[in-house]
Amino acid sequence: MTPKASVNALRQLPLFERVSLRLLQDLIEFASQEKWWDEPEELDVRARDAPGVRRLGILQSTQPGGTISERRFEARWLQAALSSSFSLARSFAGRHADIFALLAPGDAEAEEVPPVHWLLLAKDSRFVEPGRRETDIHLKTAAALLARALARTTADLAEAVGVATFDPDGVTLERWDDRGPGQSVRLDKAAFPVPPARLPDEPSPILSPLAKACRQLAGSDDIAWHVVCLAPDNPDDPGSLHPTWGTRFKEAFHRVVYLTRPGRRLCPPRRVLELLRPGAWNPRRRDGPYFSAVVPTVVLYDPHESRRCRLGPRLWRDLPTLEVWPWEDIDAPDTRPEPRSVDVRLRRDLCRIRLDLHQPDTCDTQPSIAESLNRWARAVTNRQVGIALSGGGATSAALVPFLEDLKRYNIPFDVVAGLSGGAVLGLYVATGKMRDYWDLPHRVGLSALVPAGVFCSKLMQLAVNAEFGGAYLEDLEVRFVPMTVELRADGSPRGCAVIGGTVGEAVRVSGIGLGIFAPAERRSTRYVDGGVALGLPATILPDFGADMVIGCNSIMPPQGRDLNAILPFDVGPLSRLHPLFNVLAGRFSDAFVGLLTTLRDSARQGARDADVYYEVSPEVTPFVASFCWFELQRIRGAAADAGGWQPQLDRVLQHWRHLRGARRQ
Repeated sequence: MTPKASVNALRQLPLFERVSLRLLQDLIEFASQEKWWDEPEELDVRARDAPGVRRLGILQSTQPGGTISERRFEARWLQAALSSSFSLARSFAGRHADIFALLAPGDAEAEEVPPVHWLLLAKDSRFVEPGRRETDIHLKTAAALLARALARTTADLAEAVGVATFDPDGVTLERWDDRGPGQSVRLDKAAFPVPPARLPDEPSPILSPLAKACRQLAGSDDIAWHVVCLAPDNPDDPGSLHPTWGTRFKEAFHRVVYLTRPGRRLCPPRRVLELLRPGAWNPRRRDGPYFSAVVPTVVLYDPHESRRCRLGPRLWRDLPTLEVWPWEDIDAPDTRPEPRSVDVRLRRDLCRIRLDLHQPDTCDTQPSIAESLNRWARAVTNRQVGIALSGGGATSAALVPFLEDLKRYNIPFDVVAGLSGGAVLGLYVATGKMRDYWDLPHRVGLSALVPAGVFCSKLMQLAVNAEFGGAYLEDLEVRFVPMTVELRADGSPRGCAVIGGTVGEAVRVSGIGLGIFAPAERRSTRYVDGGVALGLPATILPDFGADMVIGCNSIMPPQGRDLNAILPFDVGPLSRLHPLFNVLAGRFSDAFVGLLTTLRDSARQGARDADVYYEVSPEVTPFVASFCWFELQRIRGAAADAGGWQPQLDRVLQHWRHLRGARRQ
């Protein structure tokens, strides 16, 4: 059983409806480690290599809706998982006995939900460019920005935020809200004795005195805490941890939030990783970090910061900066039986933020930077929302009213995936320019570019790059993931996610309709419409940081096979010209309705990986209008008048409430 299939099976059970998709993926891969098997030396070699065993169905066969497990697992795997991830344990709040009864019956007792989420803030030693101290940010300032963002995004929840500043003599704990610090308490170093020996998979309890101080500040045991911790530096080497502190607090933290710069390393040094809880990262196997235990935070260059120019691609070179990732390899059980690599996990969990490093202390008073920091807070608490947009050319405009309603109810867009026409819309959504999508200049430009793309698709690439200032995918705060299909000269075709290059390149390779537009080619490899591989890119979103996925489809076959339901004009007068017209028109209608039905069913198949799926009404617009980009405003208006998405909107709000957690009483 592949991880995707296992995740989908678990999501059908009410017990897992509050759990992040990313955390479910990691829970399955975490349990697939051989060290959790009972008597692994007696397991047949062929069974050990079988995908069904390696990827397991971790549900017991006696459970309704469950899958038969190939092997019984020790209960301590579940204990280690819940103690390593605050977000995972919090998702099962009040239901730990149920999860143990389901996944490890009779072997262990459920433990209480951990009261504190320990976040360690660290920074790349090469964060500052040589000779340019003005590009730096102090960790105390970064901790204040993160604490205020956490306080804003959890203001209505039963959660509190604190900042713990460690020094060689002790620690100072401050409670924060969106305005700044409030109450504080000081603990001496003597309050943190070296803990006694423990089992290899147990986390260090050395932070227990600080957890008690959190409960005292809150005045209640029902409040969960997010505590951002600042470690003391080594006085002899400011780039490393204090030696005594680093040894004493090993294996104590749930998560490392690692500040870095574009193009720099995403993985913290080993001395920082050793501070993570043992279930989150195994220094011997190097197969973690699990449960988003490391959140690489890429601080993007702000517009006021002078920096080295990035040379743009030369016009005569085709797709010079494009970088793709074959998503089909992610879930291939025969080729990847082991858990995914460190690089793949770090790329999945990274977050991009934009700060004004000239005024870092107060930069979150700017609305755009405050929203960027709020996205950071959602990333470190596993509360990111992904939007999957189907193809369909200009008919993607029919999805705009639904997306506008999501925004009206404060549903965030943290990751956006799209293909073909959905990639065009997705770019405007990811850059916060959705209102520009249907304005007159954009409609006129696309109406001219689409016919020209039959002869030269590079014109679309150049036009999009010009409109967005030559931006790269790596420059966008909201992660934008277009889908394409790679036709290789020496291999079989494969679906790919575009992870690098200019936004123009990404939109171009995602929308090359087969046999319609001029091909996009690089080094004997051609890229065509992403809809060839899948109808809805919902399955890829958890691999780029989404914890909740909303799928949107704009391709629908008409009601009936009448040509008037397909074409945007009345064909009655034409049918009277010649009897042969009715014969040819009937065949065209059958072929067209069959094609649209195939595309719709492909999108519904992809919707199995989404929490909520919305598709437009077939009466909104004829599909032939997908080539009429000048009609974007009319298509959007027709979809708004038709409505019909209230049930899906209610489901989105319900899932969002479950993902966020308990509200403050």
